[in-house]
Amino acid sequence: MDISNHGAKIMTRARLRAGAVVRLQIIPPDGTPVRVGALVWRVDTDGVAFFFARSIYHRFIRAA
Repeated sequence: MDISNHGAKIMTRARLRAGAVVRLQIIPPDGTPVRVGALVWRVDTDGVAFFFARSIYHRFIRAA
């Protein structure tokens, strides 16, 4: 749904709780996977908000 270098909001069917620590793999259009640890920041009706453990930088990810 939305991604920046500090976090993302993703639609998922996974049942997650705020405060859970997860490992995400994001596959941008160029196909090179980006892996990052993240904290489940919020669980909303339209998706899950994640806060990344470290900033990620990729040409397809907007800087916040």
